[in-house]
Order: sequence, then structure tokens, then C-alpha cells
Amino acid sequence: MVLEGLLSVGGIIGILISAIVAFIVIVLVDKMIGHNFEIKHSFIMAIVAMFIVPIISAFGLSALNIGIPYLDSLILPLIVWIILGEILLKADFMAKLKVIIIAFVVFTLLSWYLVPYLFTLMPTF
Repeated sequence: MVLEGLLSVGGIIGILISAIVAFIVIVLVDKMIGHNFEIKHSFIMAIVAMFIVPIISAFGLSALNIGIPYLDSLILPLIVWIILGEILLKADFMAKLKVIIIAFVVFTLLSWYLVPYLFTLMPTF
């Protein structure tokens, strides 16, 4: 059920919009802190994080029937961001962790307030 919405054109466009917002946030936070991550790696991280979290949530958490509050909306995405940041971004662990956590918090706040507004600006077909 969740995967059907993810694989629809609207679902893919929504994830891409979220990925672009996540990418912009990662780059801006990186520029403020000054570690100069490669933009290509930041973009890959944003795209993969936005697509992998719903898939893990749909398959893994639904199959396990885990009822931890905020697991699929906050905890799992943060874990995925930390893992992808550790794999893709080049810096020491604490620097990456600082950028990733700040970027995740900013992205989460923007996704609650900005991304729904962006969806209302999109034309309907």
C-alpha cells in the first residue's frame, strides 16, 4: 500500500522535491560549518536517503510490526542519514555527525512547513 504511493509519478516527484530540499540543506549547513563536502556525494546522500527510508519503512517495519513512536518518521531517517553520511561524506566522524544532525533537524523542520507549501504550488494533471 505504501509502496504503491511511492512508485506513482506523484510519489516520485514528491520524493525528488524532498531530496532537493535535503540536498540544499546539507550543502548550506556544510558551508556554514566549513568542511567542504563534495557536492556530488551530498546529492547522492539526499537522493538515497529520501528513497530508502520509505522502502525500509514499508517492508522492514511493517513486516516486523514494531510499534515504537516516531520510529518511521524521525528515528529511522536519522539513522539512515548518519549511515549514509558516514559512507559518502569525507571528514572526521564528529564533523560529519555534527553536519548531518544539524542538516537533519533543519530538513525535518522544513519538511513540516516548506515542502507542503511547495506541493501546493505544483500544477495538477
